[in-house]
Amino acid sequence: MNLKKIFSPLNVTDFVVVIFYLLLTITALLFHASISNWYWVVAISVLLIAFIFFIANLHLKKNTFWIRQIHYWYLPPMVLLSYKLTNVFIKPLRPIDYDAQLIAIDRFMFGTDPTVWMHQFAHPIITEILQFVYFSFYFLPIILAISLWLNNKQKESKYVMFAVVLGFLLSYFGYFMVPGVGPRFTLHDFSQTDVELPGIFAAEFFRNLVNVGGGAPPGSAIPMETVQRDVFPSGHTLVTLITMILAFKFNDRFRYLLLVTGILLIISTVYLRYHYVIDLVASLVWLAATMWSAKHINNWWNENFSNKKIL
Repeated sequence: MNLKKIFSPLNVTDFVVVIFYLLLTITALLFHASISNWYWVVAISVLLIAFIFFIANLHLKKNTFWIRQIHYWYLPPMVLLSYKLTNVFIKPLRPIDYDAQLIAIDRFMFGTDPTVWMHQFAHPIITEILQFVYFSFYFLPIILAISLWLNNKQKESKYVMFAVVLGFLLSYFGYFMVPGVGPRFTLHDFSQTDVELPGIFAAEFFRNLVNVGGGAPPGSAIPMETVQRDVFPSGHTLVTLITMILAFKFNDRFRYLLLVTGILLIISTVYLRYHYVIDLVASLVWLAATMWSAKHINNWWNENFSNKKIL
């Protein structure tokens, strides 16, 4: 079997996505007795892998505007899909949450619970700003990628998407390794969040959107049971740092806006009670691993498939 011929139509981002979904498929098959919806994971994974090969080969044969756009922009919804599918494995295979250990580490470092301590600074204006900024996390890498593309930096734009996707996928392994629900459930009364951290106009709306995406929509009977285990590392911190670093590396015109927004976003992860501080510290480890592996995977891929390095 000529693997180089099989994978040659793909780009490096396609490649890491295919590998990730192959791992999901293998895991679902190996542990199918413990995972009630394993067949959905396998079916979705196979369909997505087939789609990636189809659109990559089509792009190779017909380099039209719409095919290019589909090949490039399937990534954001794929990231969200991966986030939801990863959670299917966590409770059946990793049924014990590690919040107690994460809380203990925070208390060891600070002598208190940072989210509780930060509540003294709570104000509706601050909450309004930080809740919006926290939600904007989903769009910051896209803004950077589009800005670079429009500034005739297509290779750099593609690299941003690659590094961000890789960061997301690597963070999902952390969720599996150290499951946790976060301080909004363990150190605070989740049902009182809107009361204790009120905004002005739209904070509750954006908070509800985040809750729905994370598996704890309004009206959930026991939200702590349905919410995704996604605190360690802080994916918001990880992806935001990747975006900020690459914005400066590629000298993007929005780099200072992304810097300020990114700093506020990182603060919001603790202020809004989504994360323990140790989650943010862990994201620095994941950041180093992501930036190192992104560079080397990209260079390895380009040397073997396109001979066009961008770094």
